[in-house]
Amino acid sequence: MTIAPAYALSGGGELHPDAHSPAVTNLLHNVTPGIVAFALHHLRPLLPDLTDEQWTRIDAAAIALDLRVCEDLSGASIVEETAGPQLAHAPVD
Repeated sequence: MTIAPAYALSGGGELHPDAHSPAVTNLLHNVTPGIVAFALHHLRPLLPDLTDEQWTRIDAAAIALDLRVCEDLSGASIVEETAGPQLAHAPVD
């Protein structure tokens, strides 16, 4: 999504009426996977009874949605990929 539609959607400028719906759809299409990956990352405190296998599946789903968000949240980087898989979910305190 370019800056102009985002600026217009925020009320900062003119946006052709026929462009509004596709612009919102494009915006949601681009941000939703990251939001869901973020939410999956923070599920552990809410679901303490899940098994390691279940957490592995949740981690895989979060990573498939948005690898960059999972790397940012877990402190992983692309360089560390060779060190093994990183968990997407938040650690239990």
